[in-house]
Amino acid sequence: MTRITALFVSALALSVCAAPGFAQLEPHQIAVRYADLDISRPAGAEVLIDRIRLAARSVCGTQADLRDIARFRTQAACQHEAMETAIRSVNSPLVAKLYGKPQLYAGQARFDMAAK
Repeated sequence: MTRITALFVSALALSVCAAPGFAQLEPHQIAVRYADLDISRPAGAEVLIDRIRLAARSVCGTQADLRDIARFRTQAACQHEAMETAIRSVNSPLVAKLYGKPQLYAGQARFDMAAK
């Protein structure tokens, strides 16, 4: 089985909700490499989650001031969506479990045509 060694954390600029008239439609992306990690072990999975979290923060912008509640919510939603999309794309039961959302693990795709 081939292991994907990089994933992209991306998010659409959600500034459309925060600032009408200004829309950036191209997503920002950051590659998160993890070929150096053993994500079948908790230590490797935790490091990957931390890398994804840092990439999501970078993609979605720095933490907004709590006094600007609209921007704070927009950035929080962006980070949440970027994290979940990336965790889902890793498709590792341990990574999903340690992230706290085991339902993000889709399982292995089965292409066993010979069994039929």
